Amino acid sequence: MKINITTIRLIIKEELDKIFETRNKIWKSKVAQLRQRWDKYQKELPQRTMKDIHVFGYWQVEKEKEAINKLASSFEYDDNMEQEVAIQKAKQTWSAMSEQEKEDFYKENYIDDYDQFEKKMDVQAQSTIDLDKPEFAKGKSYYDPTHEIGDQRTYEHPEHAAELRRVKFGQTKAEIQMERELMKLWQEMADIDFFKSDEVTYTHDVGYKSAANMIGRIGLKTDSYNKTDVWIQAQNTPQKSALSTTAKIGKFPSRSQQMGLSLGFGYYVKGHPIFLSSMDLASQTQKMAGPKVRQYYKSSGLPKRASLSKFGKKPEISRLRRKRMKRKGQTDEEIDAMLENYSDAAILDKKDMLASGGGAMEAIIDNWTIAAWFVEQDQLTSRIVKSFFTQNAAKITKPIYIGNESYTIKEFLRIIK
Repeated sequence: MKINITTIRLIIKEELDKIFETRNKIWKSKVAQLRQRWDKYQKELPQRTMKDIHVFGYWQVEKEKEAINKLASSFEYDDNMEQEVAIQKAKQTWSAMSEQEKEDFYKENYIDDYDQFEKKMDVQAQSTIDLDKPEFAKGKSYYDPTHEIGDQRTYEHPEHAAELRRVKFGQTKAEIQMERELMKLWQEMADIDFFKSDEVTYTHDVGYKSAANMIGRIGLKTDSYNKTDVWIQAQNTPQKSALSTTAKIGKFPSRSQQMGLSLGFGYYVKGHPIFLSSMDLASQTQKMAGPKVRQYYKSSGLPKRASLSKFGKKPEISRLRRKRMKRKGQTDEEIDAMLENYSDAAILDKKDMLASGGGAMEAIIDNWTIAAWFVEQDQLTSRIVKSFFTQNAAKITKPIYIGNESYTIKEFLRIIK
């Protein structure tokens, strides 16, 4: 029996699909086990009570109390005593109203069951200050953050502080170990050969924004770290501190960009991929590392790990949020599919990458170097672009791309002048 080339290709494709499916099942199973350990650890961490915290949120409204206050405000008064009289009068007026009149009053004054406002309350916060951490973080309150912002969603979940500890390099050694296991698992199961091939390009836009950009960092005034120095050095020397990039399937110089946040100026990256995902990984940010952190990780480079809270468990949403999403036209099936996608956005191979639109929202690259620079056409007049390339002209050793055309630094300077 003769087998033609089409049949052979179909057989190979079917076998590869089986391999990919098996690999994905193993990945999901192992990540789910890691996530269970992570959640258990977070729940068992010591907690402390923070008193009288102003928390902004979407709270249930005491509708009758709100209605009485609205009625009272319609009566004129000048001081607290008169205000109390107005409130008593409003209560009497409210009591005399029929149920239908009350419902009409709620509607006319936009008094709903829930509304956004700030209220004072006691909240629980994780406390890791006495736990085993890297030497620079032991016993230091800065490395034991509680909550990022005074927001109901954060305060309802004390374990959210784990994200802040990662950002500030203040994790416990147990947390560090579990995230290292996640990183190692990805590197064992991912198609590294494909990700290191010429089929994939990695770019870092200097306008890349992380959540950490909104948080102050320790050692800001005394830290000699200068990102421009790092860029210049990275043209010829592999960098030990891993870098967040975006990625795209496509031959050089095709490139990806951080959606909606591109500055139109950055560089192409070569190096060793250690994690790819179709969503943000909440990994550490170099900017947040002060002098003591840099000294501690001097030999290995600053760590950059994916957050375990991003994997292994379908996110939960409140009935109220699901209701609002359905009002906007989404079905239960669409909402569940979206949540399922959030439970595992890891990109393990080309098939995963194609399913994610042919790119990766975050790709962490280790031992990286700059292969080339890029500047978008509409950024040629940018002060940032002109300043960087003019001041560092003698140190620029890599080509600069405008679209698909490359230029030497001398040629580029003539263009931007």
